[in-house]
Amino acid sequence: MIEVDKKEIAQLFLIAVLFILLLIGGKFGIAAVIITIIGAYLKLINWKHLFYVGIALTPIKRLAVTSIGFHLNASQLFLITGIIAAFFDKNNKLKWKSDKFDFRLFVFLFVLVISSFQSRFIPIDPVVILGALRNYPWIKSLSRIVLMGVLVGVALFVRAYVSSDKKRFEALMKGLLLFGTVHALIGLFGFVIYAFGVNTSLVVQHGDDPQRIMSFESEPLFFGNYLLTILPVAVLFCFKKQNIIDRRFAIPAALIILSGSVLTFSRGVWAGILAAFVFLIIINARLLFKESLTTKKAIVIILLSLCVLIGVVFLINLATDRSFYQNFIEPVIGAINPNHGKFWSTRLRLMTIGLGLSAFLQHPFLGIGYENFSFHAGNIFINSLSEHILNYPDINSFPFKLLIETGIIGFTIITFLVFKSFIDLLRSVRKTKDVTAKVVIEGYCGVIIGIIVQLFFFSNIFSIYLWIMLGVVLGIVNEKV
Repeated sequence: MIEVDKKEIAQLFLIAVLFILLLIGGKFGIAAVIITIIGAYLKLINWKHLFYVGIALTPIKRLAVTSIGFHLNASQLFLITGIIAAFFDKNNKLKWKSDKFDFRLFVFLFVLVISSFQSRFIPIDPVVILGALRNYPWIKSLSRIVLMGVLVGVALFVRAYVSSDKKRFEALMKGLLLFGTVHALIGLFGFVIYAFGVNTSLVVQHGDDPQRIMSFESEPLFFGNYLLTILPVAVLFCFKKQNIIDRRFAIPAALIILSGSVLTFSRGVWAGILAAFVFLIIINARLLFKESLTTKKAIVIILLSLCVLIGVVFLINLATDRSFYQNFIEPVIGAINPNHGKFWSTRLRLMTIGLGLSAFLQHPFLGIGYENFSFHAGNIFINSLSEHILNYPDINSFPFKLLIETGIIGFTIITFLVFKSFIDLLRSVRKTKDVTAKVVIEGYCGVIIGIIVQLFFFSNIFSIYLWIMLGVVLGIVNEKV
């Protein structure tokens, strides 16, 4: 008989009710926020339940959003409340062990704060109306830096949580893989039912383009970004020894997540996956030719890879009459062909890059201030795209965004910190003797490579799952190396 803790079931039921209230929104959503905070403070809700539910809901951004002066979704509410409540739990034994990465995160935030002083070069009454208080560069710049500080805090808490207990680390890794698989399945489900004529917001389709999976994320690119934080680790779990996930679960999970990632039809996601896989193949080249990789294992890997490829092609052909060339090759070629309909996306990027270069030339050393590009650029209207006005112009390349908004000095410092940290992670793979830790760190090195490549195609680093991923990496390195 499996023993069931009735108290835990009751708490999870309460969290489910709160989530439903957030879905309803309005006064019910505000009530849910108040009940969650009070419940956590009075310990009516275990902080660990809030913490894990918050992590599970991280890619759900279009649902359960409540306005309390600013937009707050269910994941943010549960996760942040859970973390704060953890500090009031006397039985909570978190391992706060500082290391060199703390200093680098502090320098990263310091660079952003210093850059905000460049807001003095932005007109006091900019043409972009963001609404009330946020209509001023100083406010938007500093508010984003405060948000970044909160996200760094989330990463440090996850690090302390992971490094404090081996069981916690294993439970969190299992949870991340399970949640990623479930969200990918939801996206695949939406893809299939849409193919049979059932309208669903789980996918999006523009014109003659194939339908793209985005699940409950705001767009396919971000959903692919979420899956990419899990995929390389899941792949390594399939063929390398570790004590966390059974291969019988890891293999189908990796295939499901891979399928969901591919069917986002995001060129940035594809580039990130390719970069991550190339990295994993390079660092595991010796393993591929070891005698331990028997003929039987090799055949299984080949067959599974073929099954994924055939399954993806089948799903696409099921949903559209377009050929393989039209679905996979044409989007890439169309991005550089001015005569192709897909070129509009590239045109927007080229336009914002041009405006970015103009801003950079005006303030090359210190930039224009973090998150101030929208104020510098103003509203953009494109005649060839009727009714398309970009009130929030953004540079869809994070490295270029850093260069423009923090200047040559800030960009150089942050680039050096990222490069040095990645080299230290690679060294930690060699240093650690823990087999599981070695696999996890190696997998997350692949994740980081994939995310860096993808960030050349967009510039949003405010998604919580990116910082949870960073916290896990820092935690395992902090504990095992």
